[in-house]
Amino acid sequence: MEKHPSNNKKIQEEASHYDNKNMDDHRKSSWSRLASSYVRKSLYPNSDRELFISKIGPQNTPGLTLACGDMKAEAKYFKLLKCSKVDAFDVSRESLSRAEKRCKELGLNIKYSTTDVNNVSLPKKYYGLVIMSHAFHHLEKIEYIAKQIAESMLPNGIFILHDYVGPRCIQFSPQQLNYANKFFKGLPAALRTEPSGKILNEVHPPLRWGLSINEAIQSPKILASVQSNFSCIKGLLYGGLMHPVLERVSGSFDLADLNHNEILDKLWALDRKLIDDCEIEPNFCEFILVRKDSDLCKIHPVKHFKYRPIYADDRYDWLMESCSKEIWRLRKIIEKQQALINR
Repeated sequence: MEKHPSNNKKIQEEASHYDNKNMDDHRKSSWSRLASSYVRKSLYPNSDRELFISKIGPQNTPGLTLACGDMKAEAKYFKLLKCSKVDAFDVSRESLSRAEKRCKELGLNIKYSTTDVNNVSLPKKYYGLVIMSHAFHHLEKIEYIAKQIAESMLPNGIFILHDYVGPRCIQFSPQQLNYANKFFKGLPAALRTEPSGKILNEVHPPLRWGLSINEAIQSPKILASVQSNFSCIKGLLYGGLMHPVLERVSGSFDLADLNHNEILDKLWALDRKLIDDCEIEPNFCEFILVRKDSDLCKIHPVKHFKYRPIYADDRYDWLMESCSKEIWRLRKIIEKQQALINR
């Protein structure tokens, strides 16, 4: 594994966060497990995602994944299109080690590089398949990376993007909080319960304490950068309501319970309507993107999205930055004390 340690302290903290994070546990408790079937049905009503990708994606070409983590979401697509080789970049060495174990079982030919993706320089017209899964929002140089990816793709290449595109640092906009709390307060107490057992009465944004230092640092810029550098042949914007409502209480919902599913159906329908009517911002996207000059644009109609501009209140940037640094400084002190106690 190629190692390229960064001297940037923020990047080092980001790497440390994911070196120590159990992503399998995180996925089990994530709100997205409740949304995934709705997203799939909305995008692929007559077929499945893998079938569509296998039909349009080029076979036996190089693949690329940036900020790839443990590659649980990405690996199957590289296998599906029989990629000749894959370049995988991430800042966390532990995450890449987990990815290496996972992909070895699939027989994938992957070169792993530990590096700050913000500064990556990609070859021109080289990759047939590019994937980023819930990773773009951790980057600062959004427009630079989008342009790098577009120029690195083969003329018939595809870029699969699943990502958070909502307000910075997952703080939710005033509009989102207004609609989310109206829905949330109508839920029974059993469905407003955190994993700790605490019953919540109101929706609040996540605390910065539990987030990585680069969490959604420039997320409002993603949609504009995607639209300026790519054409979308399959896509959906969603989660502007569903995400705030379910973020802290998703574990309360049982997908085998008919009543719970009826509530989720209503929540999804309202989520779609509010986003389509530009009443609230979308928080997530799932896109299949191609180069603007791709022949696939002649076969598949290009989608153009109308959406409420992503809430980007920059008035308190100085406070967020200073608080973020202080939080991470205190975390390090606590970790050292815990290590001493555990000796």
